[in-house]
Amino acid sequence: MKRYIKSSLFRDYKEFDGWKEEDIELWKSIDWKARNYEEYPVEDDTVQDRVRCVGLDYGWIPAKFVKCIRSNPIYPPYYRPVVEGELAKVLRENRVVGPMYDGDSKNGYDLHNRYETPEMYDMLSR
Repeated sequence: MKRYIKSSLFRDYKEFDGWKEEDIELWKSIDWKARNYEEYPVEDDTVQDRVRCVGLDYGWIPAKFVKCIRSNPIYPPYYRPVVEGELAKVLRENRVVGPMYDGDSKNGYDLHNRYETPEMYDMLSR
């Protein structure tokens, strides 16, 4: 007989946990199958902030971020950088992993403003 133990490492995920009401309504209006379940960028919801590339010597790079809604409602929306201008140049010239969350938020959602070199990613993932 198999026994299953509920681990405290995993939280009980709930649909729309941490979502704003207007984003829930938008999520429900999207035909996810027609989009092939790809993320939906909310083009009229952008913020200005900055990005950093850990392992490279660029410091902070100003960037525009767009809110993205994922097809699985257990994951709340987040802001990802729009790849243009100086950021596009840096990403084109370097191999990087990302963008990923690094603890910063905007408007109540995660801000994915961190890129890493593959070497830095591997070192930090050990």
